[in-house]
Amino acid sequence: MPRLLYHFIALETKETHLPFVRYLPGRTYPHYWQPEEVADYEAACALGRQYAAHLAQLLKSNQLHIGRGLLHRIARDIDYSDRSHRRGLRLGFFNYLEVLLGLAGRRVSLVRHVEAMHQVHRGLDTLAQLERKRRG
Repeated sequence: MPRLLYHFIALETKETHLPFVRYLPGRTYPHYWQPEEVADYEAACALGRQYAAHLAQLLKSNQLHIGRGLLHRIARDIDYSDRSHRRGLRLGFFNYLEVLLGLAGRRVSLVRHVEAMHQVHRGLDTLAQLERKRRG
């Protein structure tokens, strides 16, 4: 197997391909909510839904990156004080994510799934404790 096949694109690099993520001057890391300008509230809602679909596609295509804080970084960078028609961007974005969460929730037993996630995290905690003991 050629060595170049081991090259992986960093998560941050993938994230900057989202249409609302950009680098800003004076900031060493991406700003995760830099949406395009919109004409009115309806256009803002529609664009927000499109942005949510882009996020969902990125996560669908990069399953190993799910649960690594991308949605938190996006939510952190949104300007919630903006009460102009641009608020439709965030409303369309989050409302469509709710729709997608509802669709996903129909496909799995949420009680069993969240318990399995708890077990994964307990296992990771145990593993970290064992590795710390080994070093000491």
